Amino acid sequence: MTGWQLVHVFALGVWLGCVTIESVLEAFGHRDPALRPAVARIHFWIDMLVEVPAFALVAGSGAMMLRLELLHGAYALMVITGSIAIAVNLWCVLPVVRRRSAAESNDAAGIEAQSRRIYRAFAVGVPLGLMALLAGLLHRFMI
Repeated sequence: MTGWQLVHVFALGVWLGCVTIESVLEAFGHRDPALRPAVARIHFWIDMLVEVPAFALVAGSGAMMLRLELLHGAYALMVITGSIAIAVNLWCVLPVVRRRSAAESNDAAGIEAQSRRIYRAFAVGVPLGLMALLAGLLHRFMI
């Protein structure tokens, strides 16, 4: 495994761990409205301190390893779905930040509106990220 591959796999693991923890947090907040302000604050700090640096490192290390001559089959699927998953997660930072602001001002309607945007991002980004992971594994072990 090359240095960039090691960095990439490590960052993917951190990112996947963040998304897993956030999904548990969001499930609790979804079920219990009293927890939503706390979930908004915790999710914000997970994003700022861990998740954004992790997916930025995934994007950067992926870019360093990109080989256009291989851009077909499982490799192309991995690059495309992974890139879209990163873009969705980057977009999702905005509602996370807005939701924290809503929590700080005790704006329950704002928390709810931004939470819906975050749930939609999960619904799009997680399947794409898993497709990228599976395509990467296929590419790695079929070549």
